[in-house]
Amino acid sequence: MYKLSKAESALRRLDGAVARLESALRAGEGGTAAGGTPVPDPDAEREIAALKAEVAALTALSGEASERVGATAARLKKLLED
Repeated sequence: MYKLSKAESALRRLDGAVARLESALRAGEGGTAAGGTPVPDPDAEREIAALKAEVAALTALSGEASERVGATAARLKKLLED
């Protein structure tokens, strides 16, 4: 459960960073490039990239833990059936 909480926390931070980036783009704080294309805040982009990497790592870790628990449960079931 501890790792799941870290993953949930990272997802919440990622959602917040995306919301701030979207808000800044709507407000025009990020500026615009030629043709009026919005230019996102580089700090927000770095934060989003770091949070995405953290979420990916935690997701992989959670998957590994789930597989190990599943394997252990299968071994216990086999032992109980024998």
